[in-house]
Amino acid sequence: MKKSFKYLTIVSVLAIVLLLTLTGCSQTPYHKFLNTNWENNGTEKEVATYKYTFTKGEQTLNGELVTEIYALKDRDVKIGEKLFEKVSGGSYYQYELTVENGDKIFGQVYFRGLDNRGYFPVASYLERVEGANKTTVFTEYSASKCTVSYNQNGTITTKTNDLNKNSIVVDNVQLHAVARTLNFKQNGSLQFETPLLTSSDQFVKKTAMGLTAKTKVNTPAKEGETPDTTFAFINNGKEFNAGIVVLTINERPAGIPQSLIVADGTFDINGTSFTQPVIQITEGNAEKGLSTYKLTNMVKVAI
Repeated sequence: MKKSFKYLTIVSVLAIVLLLTLTGCSQTPYHKFLNTNWENNGTEKEVATYKYTFTKGEQTLNGELVTEIYALKDRDVKIGEKLFEKVSGGSYYQYELTVENGDKIFGQVYFRGLDNRGYFPVASYLERVEGANKTTVFTEYSASKCTVSYNQNGTITTKTNDLNKNSIVVDNVQLHAVARTLNFKQNGSLQFETPLLTSSDQFVKKTAMGLTAKTKVNTPAKEGETPDTTFAFINNGKEFNAGIVVLTINERPAGIPQSLIVADGTFDINGTSFTQPVIQITEGNAEKGLSTYKLTNMVKVAI
């Protein structure tokens, strides 16, 4: 039977982010409260490993997702085939998903914080290999435009989109990194428009990212129950708080539901401190297929 599922988390899109002001008395834009919660010394990177599981009916596939993030300080960075030399300021984020059937997805993005435009992307690259098909997407940004080059098995489509000079912009490759920056003490959310470039079409979706609920992790088991040890390596097995962050698409086609569990605070993971890591990603549903990514390890490594 032909496999019709997609690895839903890593879809190549661009996110032109608008702001939803706080619902309380403060009118400070929500993005003013975002925090860079990864290592910023420029000499170390944070590497996170996730167990990947895809289920659809009786079909199950397993794999591994590895992400890296670090601050850029006087360092060359290569996005796709383009080299940016001696970059000082901003961050680099990448992920690589490998699946037991041989399929792979690789994404990378270079972005920088701008006071009035959030974590503004400079360039991103996405590569997907599914069976014999290979697709790459390279996106480069200026203050007022972004140019997307879509290559499917050697056929290239290039399009340019205008950007509002006052808008907040987030490339989809960096969405999970941006989820780590949300300030759970503030009311509000990020709302954004998403132009999706494919080989034959382009359309815009309105999307929002924000905290929708809080939960507890490593909760002690009740009498007679088996304890859940999935995240026992975090916080020395002690209970901790986390936020449920949902990406919501507010128009048709509605897209695929996606939620993230983000640890709320700074925690010990195998003897090293990390702030607000993404510990779980869930996307899809039983009908279209459910993808789950669960954190299994996180370390800091010299660059």
